[in-house]
Amino acid sequence: MKGFGAFVGRMMDRWGVPGLAVAVVQGGRTVLAEGFGLCDRKSKRQVTPRTLFPIASATKAFTATALGILLDDGKIQWDLPVRDYLPGFRLADPVATERATVRDLLCHRTGLPRHDNAWYGLTLSRAELFDRLRHLPPSADFRARWQYQNMMFMVAGLVVAAVAGRTWEQFVRERILDPLGMTGTNFGAAEALAQADHALPYKRSGRRVARTHFDDVSSLGPAGGINSNAIDMARWLTMNLSGGRIGRRRIISAKALAAIHTPQIPVPEPPQWPELLHGAYAMGWQVQPYRGHPTIWHGGLVNGFQTRVTLLPRLKAGVAVMTNMMGHPVQLLLAYRACDRLLGLRPLPWTRRLAAEEARQAKAKTSAKRRAARAA
Repeated sequence: MKGFGAFVGRMMDRWGVPGLAVAVVQGGRTVLAEGFGLCDRKSKRQVTPRTLFPIASATKAFTATALGILLDDGKIQWDLPVRDYLPGFRLADPVATERATVRDLLCHRTGLPRHDNAWYGLTLSRAELFDRLRHLPPSADFRARWQYQNMMFMVAGLVVAAVAGRTWEQFVRERILDPLGMTGTNFGAAEALAQADHALPYKRSGRRVARTHFDDVSSLGPAGGINSNAIDMARWLTMNLSGGRIGRRRIISAKALAAIHTPQIPVPEPPQWPELLHGAYAMGWQVQPYRGHPTIWHGGLVNGFQTRVTLLPRLKAGVAVMTNMMGHPVQLLLAYRACDRLLGLRPLPWTRRLAAEEARQAKAKTSAKRRAARAA
């Protein structure tokens, strides 16, 4: 990855990102696990390969993997109803209540829209949120279309807990993190902040970068509650690219992992760029061709942090980028540049493209505000 560090620095300067960490693997080997910039602009504390970042929705793949392990154990089936494991599961749609399966939870096709206002920023337990699901109206028929839904991954985590007889966090720790040697990875804001080497969150407004609050999303932990670092994420990438193994140790069967990586439902949004073809959602992962090559990826966004995790399965290569600021495309730029390098392709002008798109969106936002002001 010669010259990649210099490119990282230029992108951070261009968008004002305080700090980030990158992991790149290929062929079972860690090519790069490095920190760049600052965890904390005030103290000037540097990002290291062990600095913790919330990975937000990149957590979803861990929850899918936990259920794949339970499938291997003979304790769940992808296509049995959720109510077989959680008899109290109830949605507003009676058809979805009776028929929704574990697979449906993991690929966002229950008919529920996001409903993030039902949980974000609230101090409710998983049990309390679970009881509220019955009051959330669907916006599509059951299995009719893909609609991103965080609370269904919370339910998936409750399935893990019910079947395994311990919390989602305990099961993920015992069956995924510890066997993989992901010793720095933990859960929730309190655990991140308790470690000396953690990144602080920032947000960008125009050209101004400011500290923002470190949100705790523990109630939705199975959807977005893991904190990790570059060294640990390299091991996670390697396992996903090695048929469920790390070295000689098997974490999940190749068959179960392949099912997790297999497209389940089309994602309706058309791709913006010609090199990105229409994608689909698997189970906790998105699947989309990039420049004619299959990729498996997921993003993560929580207040003050943005993440991108990408697998190139044919090359057995992957990249994870974790940043401590919102409102920029740097995690995408670095993921695409790393993919171009790994694929041996000439880099595309993503910096120019995404800067132009950012300017277009800012102009549209300003115009909308002016129209609203005139209407008032």
